[in-house]
Amino acid sequence: MLRSALCVVALGLVVSACGSGGGGSGGGACTGRLDCNAVAADSCEVDPAVDPNNCGACQHSCLGGACQNGRCQPVTLASQVQTYDLAVDGDTVFATAGGSVGSVPKVGGTFGLIAPASNGSLHLAIAGGRIYWDDLALSSFPGFDRILSMPVGGGAPQSEREDAYYPCGFAANATDLFWQEYEQKRIYKRPLAGGDAVALMDVGKGCAVAADASLVVWIDVGAALTQTGRVLAATPAAFAAGGPIMTVVERQFEPGDVALSPDHVYWVEQGDYYETYKNGILKRAPRAGGDPEWLIENLWQPIAVAVDATSVYTLEQGNRRVWRMPIAGGTPEIIAQLPGIPVALALDEQAIYFSTRVDDSSSAEPNDDVIYRLAK
Repeated sequence: MLRSALCVVALGLVVSACGSGGGGSGGGACTGRLDCNAVAADSCEVDPAVDPNNCGACQHSCLGGACQNGRCQPVTLASQVQTYDLAVDGDTVFATAGGSVGSVPKVGGTFGLIAPASNGSLHLAIAGGRIYWDDLALSSFPGFDRILSMPVGGGAPQSEREDAYYPCGFAANATDLFWQEYEQKRIYKRPLAGGDAVALMDVGKGCAVAADASLVVWIDVGAALTQTGRVLAATPAAFAAGGPIMTVVERQFEPGDVALSPDHVYWVEQGDYYETYKNGILKRAPRAGGDPEWLIENLWQPIAVAVDATSVYTLEQGNRRVWRMPIAGGTPEIIAQLPGIPVALALDEQAIYFSTRVDDSSSAEPNDDVIYRLAK
């Protein structure tokens, strides 16, 4: 495997050449090359620096992308769109797109709207074969927002909740949907099979939730310009009982997103306004609480975090980067340096999906976003 710390090369998108996954035979007498098919007649047949099917290591496919210096390059799935949030399911990438929900195949193609236009949609989640998203009234009077859903395979949208107060931060486990309502300082739980929603009250303002079978975590951004943000948690059963609520960590500068692994809670602290958000940090703490561990420091406004079985990922808006770090410990690496501002992040077993927005100084938000796929 080719591996070095924070080295970069340039070809359209600038990406690191700091190692990659995959396995297989190789090395031996092959200097700078690999023997990936164990055929003596063509031993050392692979150049892992440029082979998109054996990029950096045998059997490490770039999933249609180019291989450069042993690192897979991002692939453009869709452009000239407007995205706020991403989710993946099956062979499709879904996105909230202005006032609707759209999708594009994972292999790329035409990005199309799959739901009728609504007032405004920012957040979504996929659970139990359905897509859930917000329909924001965009009114100065709170309490007129909705949560809508529709089958992943298509169909008529249906209302899941009326008279909501800025619902956001959707997450789900196998049985329930969770979300925050920013203006009410509440977090809700509702069975995916249908039924009444129950809430935990006075849990702070935020728009980021993560959930699994035994724990639900969310953020409280705290008071503006102060180090009063928190990451909070409760068991799914605690919603019906009204608590208890556990404080995972407090005294944070505007926590921006949260994720769960079997052992830890991960979050991004966006940083101090008076430092122009250039001192953001990716952190984690044990699920039961404890001292936070600083994973990546001096990030310029990190906005998203996602975790899989081996790595944690974050987006850095200010420097337009995608970062990865092994959860077992190791050196953080920049896996993509982007031409636009990163907006949203999603994962599946094989790839990372992210969207970017062109820096536009006007008040309008044009349809200039790009959705990418990058092989892990």
